[in-house]
Amino acid sequence: MNDVGIKIVKKCKGLSLAIKIIGGVLRKRKITEPAWKLVLSSDMLSNSSLAVKTVLQFSYLDLPSYLKPCFLYCTLFPEDCKITRTKLSRMWIAEGFVKAEGELSMEDLADSYYEELVTRCLLQIVHVSTIGSSIVEDMVCKVHDLVREMAVSITQGEHISSHFQQGSEGSSLKPRRSSTISGAESVKELKCIPLRSLLAFDKTRREIPQGLFGKLKYLHVLDLSMIVIEELPDSIGKLAQLRYLDISFSIQFLQPIRELPDSLCNLQYLQTLNIQSAILNIVKLPNSFRRLQRLRHLIVEEFLSEDYDVIVPPGIGELAHLQTLNRFTIQDNSSNCYNEGDDEGGCSNIHVLGSLSQLRFLKIFGLKMIQSGAEAKKAKIKDKAHLRTLELWWDRRDNQLEYQIPPTWVQM
Repeated sequence: MNDVGIKIVKKCKGLSLAIKIIGGVLRKRKITEPAWKLVLSSDMLSNSSLAVKTVLQFSYLDLPSYLKPCFLYCTLFPEDCKITRTKLSRMWIAEGFVKAEGELSMEDLADSYYEELVTRCLLQIVHVSTIGSSIVEDMVCKVHDLVREMAVSITQGEHISSHFQQGSEGSSLKPRRSSTISGAESVKELKCIPLRSLLAFDKTRREIPQGLFGKLKYLHVLDLSMIVIEELPDSIGKLAQLRYLDISFSIQFLQPIRELPDSLCNLQYLQTLNIQSAILNIVKLPNSFRRLQRLRHLIVEEFLSEDYDVIVPPGIGELAHLQTLNRFTIQDNSSNCYNEGDDEGGCSNIHVLGSLSQLRFLKIFGLKMIQSGAEAKKAKIKDKAHLRTLELWWDRRDNQLEYQIPPTWVQM
């Protein structure tokens, strides 16, 4: 084993990236001499010395079929861009790269894909951060410049993705699966392309081009989190196939809007909606929010003043697939915001949580609105077998904490 390993390292001529990549390949093989010799004797590695490019190509070809599209998808992000596991995993799911297997959810499977790319050194860990104000950690990675260069050459050759830049020409001649916008004029190129993903990085833009969304009927992923827009137009509802929408931080430095367009609820396939820090003073979510029956992750602003809050719309308790709810504020049902009523008595809307059995991440604010332990139990926290993280936010005036801990592991 040692002799074979030394021969492989010598071929890398001391190039640290090449050694790491080959190490990532070997890590996924059986720790036996025949398995390592098979790598050493492969056609691509048969030369006396190896260029980094050859090692990178070998590592890509060594990927299982389910990982190749996930890896190539990373080329949509700019050079040195930091990518969180949560964001990338949900994009993969929206693109259809991840299929549920047995008892594993798509999210768990996508996370394992991410970790395998890290193990193979195709993604580099930058740091581990927390999700918003949560105690939950999220891995942050980036793609090495040379690794990204190799991946981009593959995607361009197969017409999988393109990067539109200011002054570029001819980008619309080939069908592309995914695109990145980085120039104001490049938007015009998009209308002729059957895109599945669109990531925008044009910080000079202030509005969505008129008629753009009506042309992108195949779009599954729309990430506007890295640009500045003044509003989300009604035409967002024309993206009938959209599964992932991220406008977080996109309106952070402008006059915040007070509500999202009702047409958002036309997105029947939407799985992830991230509006965190985009709408700091949001008053309400659309009235027809219950129509988003496939919604799995709702991420709203956490840091709100006492004068503003995210009002829970009617029917949110009907979103049977909801897994992430990072802000649920307990409110008085007698207020003039929304009034769903409560057959079991009590003045709060805590009962809305009772039917959300798939929740994994839940953060509850406004515990002072709960008047008794009996009222608190309407949330049915103890019945949420999938719940991994429950955070309860209160001040010293809140004294009703009679929640029952769920049977699974929960971080408090």
